[in-house]
Amino acid sequence: MTIPEEDGTSRAGAPETGLIKSAEAGVSRRILPVLVTGAFLSYLDRTNVSFAALTMNDDLGLSHEQYGTGAGMLFIAYAACGIPACLLVKRAGAPTGFGILLILWSLCSASTALVTQVWQFYLARILVGAAESGYFPSVLYYLSLWFSEEDVGSRYAIVLVGTTISGIVGGPIAGAIMTLLEGVFGVPGWRWLFVAEALPAMLLGIFCLRYLDRGPETSRFLSFPEREAICARQAQELARRSMVTATQSTAEVFKAPWVWIMIAIWFLQACGTYGILYWLPLLIKAATTQASVLAVGLISALPYLSASLSMTSIARLADRSKSWILFLIGTCAVGATGFLVVAILGFLHITNLWLSILCLTVASSGLWSMHGPFWSIPAGLLTGEVAATSYAIINSAASLGGFFGPFLIGTLTDRTGTFNAALLFIGTLIVLAVLFTLQLRVMLPKKHAFDGQNRDTVPLYLVVDDE
Repeated sequence: MTIPEEDGTSRAGAPETGLIKSAEAGVSRRILPVLVTGAFLSYLDRTNVSFAALTMNDDLGLSHEQYGTGAGMLFIAYAACGIPACLLVKRAGAPTGFGILLILWSLCSASTALVTQVWQFYLARILVGAAESGYFPSVLYYLSLWFSEEDVGSRYAIVLVGTTISGIVGGPIAGAIMTLLEGVFGVPGWRWLFVAEALPAMLLGIFCLRYLDRGPETSRFLSFPEREAICARQAQELARRSMVTATQSTAEVFKAPWVWIMIAIWFLQACGTYGILYWLPLLIKAATTQASVLAVGLISALPYLSASLSMTSIARLADRSKSWILFLIGTCAVGATGFLVVAILGFLHITNLWLSILCLTVASSGLWSMHGPFWSIPAGLLTGEVAATSYAIINSAASLGGFFGPFLIGTLTDRTGTFNAALLFIGTLIVLAVLFTLQLRVMLPKKHAFDGQNRDTVPLYLVVDDE
């Protein structure tokens, strides 16, 4: 057997199961801790503003609408820069690409400590979004180089556990930093927060430059037989996905209606996810005005703890059954229920902190659990640079919801004086995502609908109707 070239040239022979398992175990031990840590730091650096807001908003004179706008502006740059940033990693290779992204976003995040005016706050958020935009699409593409299409979703869910760990420990860490460093050298604690939490990302970026491998063909940690087995399996999957047509272009992929439905689903999911990320500390503060910054940080860990447990479990179950769309429908419905119930409680003037936290925990668990089933669908259909570009387009375009979610919550809260209408509106958007997911299942022929049926060799992006 010979190792395939980067263009995916197929090779003779079948990979051996024993070697595959041994190789994948080695790959998981080697790259997953780094990718999980990067995901952890990404969310730590993009969401620490939600804890800084507990005192920063008063210092800078920010209204709810201005804070929501600034928090969400990260995603304007995220959408605009996602494709070139992802292609940077694809073409430069994982060591250089991930290293550059991590170092850049650490510098941009730290710069938020210098803002004194509203426009500077907006600019800092845009810079952080531009720097972080390529990380998660690149992670998905990088995993597709090493793992089978059936396993990419569960491995990606493991990486995303880093985002929920960020939520679990990020609140207490932020509360501790802001409390302990408040007034040191005359600097407010929220400014120290941005500097302190940016440094680890820079260190990880430097580490990636020397540690990561470009792909299985050049891996330094696998034995030669393990390398051969991984490359053979990946080449076979590439050949199967390319069986119908030798040309796969991004333009062809995005002629398919299912892609636009997936963008719509992920846009709506992002509205809810980032609504929680950027407003949870202020929601808790509104429900219990006596809580300290540290107490708010500790309480905010609960929804993320539940989300981390449910996300990995759902991803494994979905991969095992190959019922990705059915699991996507279910998790989306759970997320919508959490938002709607907490909004109804507010309208009924039931102000129980722990009941509200329970509802937000349900919402968080549902929304985060969508990741594994959702990304397993395109991961099994797209290859090469088309895959990297397509992941970035779906992620970037849909992540505009990361702007609209926080913005809408801030605007509606300023207009109505409470969070109730905002939470109800976000819940309604997630219900719409459920309807889009149902449409995704209906519009595809049953044998291609990712509902537990065996997959055909025809790439899904070519499927438009039953004929």
